[in-house]
Amino acid sequence: MIRRSWLTARLWIPIFAVAGVLLTPPGATLNSTYTAQWLAAGLVLIAAIGRTRRWAALTAISLSAAGALFIAAASLLRILGGGAPARWFLVAGALLVIALSLWRAFISTRTDPLLLVAVQLAVGVATHWVYYQVSGLALDPRSYGKESLQALAGTELSLVALALAGVGLGVWRTWRPAIERLGWASPSWWQVALALLLAQVFSLSNIPVNLLTFFLTPQALYAISANSQHIFGDLPWWTLPIFAVLAGVGEETLFRGALQPRFGIVVTAALFAMLHVQYGFTPILGMVFIHGLGYGLIRRHLNTTTAAVAHATYDFGAYIRMSYPSHFVLAVILALLLAEPAWRHRSLIWRTLSQGLIADWRGIAALRT
Repeated sequence: MIRRSWLTARLWIPIFAVAGVLLTPPGATLNSTYTAQWLAAGLVLIAAIGRTRRWAALTAISLSAAGALFIAAASLLRILGGGAPARWFLVAGALLVIALSLWRAFISTRTDPLLLVAVQLAVGVATHWVYYQVSGLALDPRSYGKESLQALAGTELSLVALALAGVGLGVWRTWRPAIERLGWASPSWWQVALALLLAQVFSLSNIPVNLLTFFLTPQALYAISANSQHIFGDLPWWTLPIFAVLAGVGEETLFRGALQPRFGIVVTAALFAMLHVQYGFTPILGMVFIHGLGYGLIRRHLNTTTAAVAHATYDFGAYIRMSYPSHFVLAVILALLLAEPAWRHRSLIWRTLSQGLIADWRGIAALRT
């Protein structure tokens, strides 16, 4: 008989599946990013089951190889049709994914199927980012659909589903251990204040980064602005706080909550940056990577909740186009508020940060459990 805790832990699967279908944006196809993210969540769940069930492991690696084969074949047909030479990058990425599946099936049969699928999906994210940069689609507003509350809710929910599947909710973890593994916890007042301060600092960093982008690649800066206007320009004001919270919760749950303890801060921040293809290969994308490092440090030394608060606050300020003087005033107030407890615990803070940085430096190239 299934214990009640395990039954409730598995209820998320049908609930999320129904929600994903109901939130499907109009015009979504099998080739859309929305569909791909939900299919990835299902693949990760099968791979998680594959840790203890051989049939599930074989199913996961077979499905990932089949999906990659479809992408390779479709890309080759487009190339042979006389266009889109940049699709060779998609072919190369797909072949690498197929090679990893064959390696797991015939050579390293004891490799964790969940880790393998995670690496394959990371290859997919990197390949997609490279293709968008090389083809010019990244800075072309026509490459993106107009955002809606329904579409964003479904997209961010798919990231949460990926995270829950990745930590084995309903497979080897119930709700409480899964939440602890994802780093979600009730933050203290100073952690919230620190998150708000970090968001203001990140917002102020937009000034030099935008200037640098303007001097190096002015046309790219205009294209990025056009992308943002095309994607978010038609949204009513009341959706902006909801957008910010959804992005903060969804992205931090997946990247900092699920991926970072396994792949480390640097690799996770890189994948986080590559998810933002609309910024092209510009200093603005570099800023997103640095933001990922900052959220990662907060996750490591505090919790995912604090990282999500910082992320959501930053996004909200960007959505409403909050003025830079306002960011500066808030940053000063928050810094003064945190100055006394920070000084009182300065030795503990320094010891924690230094030990963490040393551990990160030693573990950049290693996958950690």
